[in-house]
Amino acid sequence: MHESIIVMVALALAGFVHSATGFGSALVGMPLLAMALGTATAAPVLAISSQVVNFAVLCQYWRALHFREAARLSAISVLGIPAGLALLRYGNEALITGLLGVVLIGYAGYASLLEPRLNARRADAAAQRYESDSRRVRWGGALAALTAGVLGGAYNANGPPLIVYGAIRRWPKDRFKSMLQSFFIVNGLFIVAGHAAAGLITTPVLWHCTYSMPAVLMGMGLGFVVDRRLDARRFRRLVLGMILVLGMALIVF
Repeated sequence: MHESIIVMVALALAGFVHSATGFGSALVGMPLLAMALGTATAAPVLAISSQVVNFAVLCQYWRALHFREAARLSAISVLGIPAGLALLRYGNEALITGLLGVVLIGYAGYASLLEPRLNARRADAAAQRYESDSRRVRWGGALAALTAGVLGGAYNANGPPLIVYGAIRRWPKDRFKSMLQSFFIVNGLFIVAGHAAAGLITTPVLWHCTYSMPAVLMGMGLGFVVDRRLDARRFRRLVLGMILVLGMALIVF
């Protein structure tokens, strides 16, 4: 198959999954892009294209965005990027990403299989206490954001900590998507800037981004159609399923 077709298919799938769930573009897009273009070209192509999807999704849900919390989480994550760069140099990538994958799979299994069996009143009360305990919420969010920054700086895996944090907080779909997109946009700008500083934003990269944009928009449009059909319960199931797949991917790849 011609590489341009693979690129368009990969970015269309990435746009579809991300617009439907609020995340996951790297999970479905990066393997195909790397196969067609190589990692050095695939990474900036996906980073640039993903920003288009991030902005589009945020435009759909910006009214649900909590600006102060989004700014705080994004700022904290940026502070973790230098530590991530050091981890990239001295850490064990397979061990770190493998452990992260185990955590994601464990949380997805707990939330899908064990949590529904808990007493409903106790679960509701716990959720209310967690929501009302602002100090606990702030520290939990700070830890998730800092971890996201470290993993983003090291392995471009900044999404999972915030995704799990949002799932634990049981953010409604609108808030979940708006918060994640604001975070991805800020971190994505740093990632693209880093690619540019490293000389990875080349003419071929820009060309791949340009001719594949109709495919990105088509996939994104289909994702929005699916998104409108998801109620809160189905959306949470979809998010948990994606967390499970993401965890498995981190272990396998």
